[in-house]
Amino acid sequence: MVERINNQTSHCNRNNLTRTEAYRQFYFKHPEIHWAFLAHMVSRNGGWSMTDLKGEFLPHLLTARKREHFFAFFERANALIFQDAYPQLLLYEESKKRGENLFYLLPVFHVSKFMKLFWDNYLEGGMPQLLTLALIINEQNYIENRVVQNYFFQDNVVKTWQFKGQEAMNLTQVLLPGEGSPKAGNPTCGSNSG
Repeated sequence: MVERINNQTSHCNRNNLTRTEAYRQFYFKHPEIHWAFLAHMVSRNGGWSMTDLKGEFLPHLLTARKREHFFAFFERANALIFQDAYPQLLLYEESKKRGENLFYLLPVFHVSKFMKLFWDNYLEGGMPQLLTLALIINEQNYIENRVVQNYFFQDNVVKTWQFKGQEAMNLTQVLLPGEGSPKAGNPTCGSNSG
């Protein structure tokens, strides 16, 4: 099971399209895990930002090297979050299928001990909102230490006027729909692929 989860995580972590689709498919199968929907939307937004770097306007505003740095920043953050979060989602799926709590395996996947308490609580009937909040905090902390505070990304992305300008103009916000129900599409990198 551990090998399967590792292989599936690697398979779906090839690029932002496969990550985004994996989150989407997981959410369709397990809509009670709200974070999967949020991750899908944030990943989609990250993909749009990555695509914009080669779009119509940004190539006129950023050098090719600066666009490469921004792309690497988005890619690294999204890949690291997926590497940390997706095994948790697959452990949940397996726990649900087997009817037993498998979150004692989190250290095998190098997931923070912080998350075990929240998954245990959720499986014992805890509030899904608390799990969602814990996952958000955990993933923010994960990329803060590995990407945002990284000296290369600090010098070449975070401290640049272009990055600060996006924040000042509210261009980094993610809009989430509030009504309607999801419609499942054809799975390409969901929990049963790979």
